Amino acid sequence: MFADIDSANFNIDVCDIRKKITNKTKAILLVHIFGMPADMKEIRELADEFGIPVIEDACQAIGSEYHGKKAGALGNIGCFSFYPTKNLGAFGDGGMLTTDDDNLAEICRALKGHAAGKNGAKAYAALYHQDIPELKDMRSVSEGNLYDPCKYYNYFIGGNSRLDSMQAAVLLVKLKYLDIYNAKRGMIAERYSKELKGLPIDVPNTATDDRKSCWHQYAILCNKKEELIQYLQKNGIGAGTFYPVPLHLQKAFKQLKYAEGDLPVAEKVCRKSVCLPIFPELTEEEQEYIICTIKHFFE
Repeated sequence: MFADIDSANFNIDVCDIRKKITNKTKAILLVHIFGMPADMKEIRELADEFGIPVIEDACQAIGSEYHGKKAGALGNIGCFSFYPTKNLGAFGDGGMLTTDDDNLAEICRALKGHAAGKNGAKAYAALYHQDIPELKDMRSVSEGNLYDPCKYYNYFIGGNSRLDSMQAAVLLVKLKYLDIYNAKRGMIAERYSKELKGLPIDVPNTATDDRKSCWHQYAILCNKKEELIQYLQKNGIGAGTFYPVPLHLQKAFKQLKYAEGDLPVAEKVCRKSVCLPIFPELTEEEQEYIICTIKHFFE
């Protein structure tokens, strides 16, 4: 089931999560949208109350913090994307899972590589609480061997989601600059919020005591969304029409029989949200041009 979002930070609404939990609920899957962490303390307390795990989609939130702890390290599993448009982007597709649960780590390692070999055997043992007799012999095979005979033993259906070595090399270099890049995004966000204050738009709150955004996107809410985007584009400014259709109204989920009005806050944000340019290389001159163009639009 889908839960509605909080109008203050566009993240999942904890009160609505409680309403949607049933005896069929397997996990709470949340998104730290646009780089702003969700209300993780309340979500974890709710999850503990019902005995269900929490999965963080931190794909837009690498480097973000909640009460001093990094997004992706707040639930049972954290999910990251290294798609080129992300704050930490590779030269192609890629991603990462994080967890502090050894059994979950074994299972994830197995799933990414056909559930084969030692990882597959250890994951099978963890999942089904069964001994794998050949695992002892597998462990004696050196990890450095060019030929690994263990890889021909598959224990359940997995996929091929291993991160390419070239992408990993790129990411290791760019990782050193992530905090610098995120800080530059934060400076741009602060300037936008200061300069755009007073216009007939909703501007996100940049100052919070308990959380720190990595500002993957800077999303404003505007009643004249389409007109503003067209005006910006006409003046050479790229602006995103992110998520024009909320998840519950996507055709992919039509079998769930949601209708307009079921999740009113999400629907409102999708109707009004405009994402302004925000990236570390955006110069002060370019920022000024974007701000002045928005002001001219409303004048």
